[in-house]
Amino acid sequence: MSKASNKAYDIIRTRILSGQFPPGTRLKEEQLCEQCGVSRTPIREALRRLHQEGLVHFAPHRGAQVPQWSDDDLEEVFALRAVLEGYAAGRAAERIQPAAINELQRTAEEMERIIAVKAPGYEAAFLSANKKFHNTILEAAGTPRLREMLAHVIELPIMHRTFEKYSDADIARSLSHHREIIDAFRAGDSEWARSVMKSHLHAAHSALIQDERDAESTPGDVVAIRGKSAG
Repeated sequence: MSKASNKAYDIIRTRILSGQFPPGTRLKEEQLCEQCGVSRTPIREALRRLHQEGLVHFAPHRGAQVPQWSDDDLEEVFALRAVLEGYAAGRAAERIQPAAINELQRTAEEMERIIAVKAPGYEAAFLSANKKFHNTILEAAGTPRLREMLAHVIELPIMHRTFEKYSDADIARSLSHHREIIDAFRAGDSEWARSVMKSHLHAAHSALIQDERDAESTPGDVVAIRGKSAG
């Protein structure tokens, strides 16, 4: 891809993942040209690349848009993550070096500090640290093929918004899972690491489903208040 195409790809992708372009948003070429500062050809190349990654959908008579995610889509994505990241954790437990375990420990402690303080912008800091934690495990697993398979699944926008649905209890459970995964690595126990990672991801899916159920049965103003406190 050209430099202009890469620029457009990076800008559009970032806005999709951050939620600036939420599900259902029509991605009009004229507007994207203005926002990205490039011509139509780089925009089209970027959109095709994003389509291959599952971040853009081409609908008849509507053009490119950010896809909506059904309950079945979410179930499939979390099931895939549980299997693939569970395997990665088990493999990492047999190969991880002390330096990587110490890095995971520091990252877990950083996440706990972020949640304890909740300074302005803490959500982005938490998500960045969480991504670092999971990427460290993938690196320790030592399988580029698995990393490539997981890249598109982990980066789906829904993963970035799952944190918004977490209650305080959900966050505490997630942090506890991180600690237990580290313990499994220190013990070199692949089955323990695999089991906790799968539980970690199933719990994330459950939190998302519960929030959607609550939203369906709760008045809008109450949902808005809950959404702010749950972050």
